[in-house]
Amino acid sequence: MQKQRTMVFETFLTAQDEKTISAILKNNFDKIDFIDRYPWPAPEPVICQSIDMCHGAINSGCVIINQNIISLEHYKKIIYKIPTHEIYHGPMVGEGLIQVEHSRVAEYQPGGLRNGRFAASFYIDDLQTKKFAQDIFKIVKKYLIKVEPLDISTGEVVPVKLARGFYAGPDAIEKYDQVNGLFLTNHAQAYFTSRTHGDC
Repeated sequence: MQKQRTMVFETFLTAQDEKTISAILKNNFDKIDFIDRYPWPAPEPVICQSIDMCHGAINSGCVIINQNIISLEHYKKIIYKIPTHEIYHGPMVGEGLIQVEHSRVAEYQPGGLRNGRFAASFYIDDLQTKKFAQDIFKIVKKYLIKVEPLDISTGEVVPVKLARGFYAGPDAIEKYDQVNGLFLTNHAQAYFTSRTHGDC
């Protein structure tokens, strides 16, 4: 069985951040599209112009497809039907694909913006997808700002080494990074910031 490699980083993004990132990616890749991935009523992927437009359903995610690696026609052939329902799903990761999960509003207190993520998973001998993922990650991270764990009771950064990096877009930081009682948050016990105590 072939071995796979997985690449992931966590992101706090507003719709404006997603729109900006989409424009940056379009300027760097000539044949990428954004698929609004949710349970479709027919085996036909929903193509959007940018990540922020991939919100056709409450559980929408986004798949970035590089048609220099996998054509849209081939992607359609690997869409699968849920046997017990009249709904269809397309792959989130694999050859020529990058998964984007949207950030969501935190429905707990203190609230704010919960992270989404960028992810890729591919066979280790798939060098095209490996390079595509590395390039996407490098370009997106250049736009984002790395954030660190925050102790919200003190406002101090917590010196904890995390398994993977968390990054935030400029608009997410402006609206949620310790702003009006809102935070960048992973769950009810995990908060993040781009700012030190003296910056707040």
